[in-house]
Amino acid sequence: MKKILVAAAAALAMLTVTGCDDASTDAPPAAADGGAHQGGDDNAPCDLVEAAEVAAILGETPKPQRNGANPGGRLCLWDRADDKQSLWLQQLAPRSNPAQHLNGYGWTEEAFTRWADSEAEPVDGLGDKAVYETKDQMGGGGKEFSLAVLHHGERVFVLEVHAKGSNGSEADAVLDKLRPVAAKIVERH
Repeated sequence: MKKILVAAAAALAMLTVTGCDDASTDAPPAAADGGAHQGGDDNAPCDLVEAAEVAAILGETPKPQRNGANPGGRLCLWDRADDKQSLWLQQLAPRSNPAQHLNGYGWTEEAFTRWADSEAEPVDGLGDKAVYETKDQMGGGGKEFSLAVLHHGERVFVLEVHAKGSNGSEADAVLDKLRPVAAKIVERH
C-alpha cells in the first residue's frame, strides 16, 4: 500500500499544480455528475462508479474531480461538502513486461501480492484478489481506508476513503460500504 500512497501523493500534487475544475477534466458530459455512462473510457476512474454508489459511501454525491493521467495511473476524487471525508478511486496503470507476465500486459496475482503492503488483509470474493488496509492519513489527523482489487489479471483499482479526525474505529463499517461498490465495478468492467 506504500506504493498507493506514493501514487496518491503524486496525483494530489498534480491536482494542486494543475487545478481540478470542470474545464480541466477529461470527463465526458454524461459522466460529469459522477455517474457511469455507456460507451465511456473503460479505464477512466470517474466512469467506474455511479452517483448513488458515491452517495452510499460518503452520504452525499459531490461532483467528481478528475485528474486524467498521473504517475500511478488515473485518479478520480469526490470530496464531501464539509471536507471531513473524501473518496478516491484510482485505476492503476497496467504493467507491461513480457518477461514477468504471461500475457505481456497486465498484473498477475503474484505481482499484485508483492505490490500490496504486507499488513493489508485479504478480502474474499472480489475480483481475482483483493486486500484492505487502514493506515494513518498522510499529514496526520485522520485515517485512510483502502481497498485494492485485482481484476481480470490485468487491472488494479483502489477505492480509498480519507476521513479527517478518524481514529480508525469505523474500519469494518467503511469496508462494508466499499465492498459492494467494488463488486459492482468488477461486475460491470
